[in-house]
Amino acid sequence: VTNLPAKCTVTIYSLDGKFIRQYRRDEVYAPYQQIAPDLEWDLKNNKGIPVASGVYLFQIQAPGLGERTIKWFGIARQFDPSGL
Repeated sequence: VTNLPAKCTVTIYSLDGKFIRQYRRDEVYAPYQQIAPDLEWDLKNNKGIPVASGVYLFQIQAPGLGERTIKWFGIARQFDPSGL
C-alpha cells in the first residue's frame, strides 16, 4: 500500500468481512528526512499463516484526514522447490 499518511491505521479484511491483519503507522516527521509512504504486507494473517489467493479489502483510517477503503486482488503462486 503506497501514499499513506504518517499516522494511520490499515486494517485488512477478506471479501466476506473476516479480519485478516492490522497495521498501525505512527511515524514522526523529522526535518529533512522523508517518511516512507508505503506499507509492505507479507501476505500472512495476524497468526502468521499465509492467506489464500483472492480479493481483500484495505480500510485506511487517518485521524484528521478521513477513511478510505480499497480493494486488492492477489494470487499466491504454487511453491516450486526446483528453484532452490
